[in-house]
Amino acid sequence: MTDRHIFHDHTTLVVRSLRGLVAAHPYLNLIPSLKVVYRADHDRSKVSLICGGGSGHEPGTTGFVGQGLLSASAAGDVFASPSAKQVGAAIKAVPSDKGTILIITN
Repeated sequence: MTDRHIFHDHTTLVVRSLRGLVAAHPYLNLIPSLKVVYRADHDRSKVSLICGGGSGHEPGTTGFVGQGLLSASAAGDVFASPSAKQVGAAIKAVPSDKGTILIITN
């Protein structure tokens, strides 16, 4: 019987996607164990904007991390919100002297 799946282990799909995004954009960093993408060049003199959400079709909010957009993104598992530990890691990754705004979409 042939296998109909491209990836045989669904537990690695989100991290694989995030690694690909970070590899294509040198201004991004990744904390793989927590699925947090953040700007490597974050300016702590500006407000940090962090979004988090599930990874149903893709870790969607991570595509908005960049200049003039999000400072970081915490990707939950497929159809699940990020945990408090993940959001905390995103906050620590992009510290701000002006404050942090959290947008959690799930």
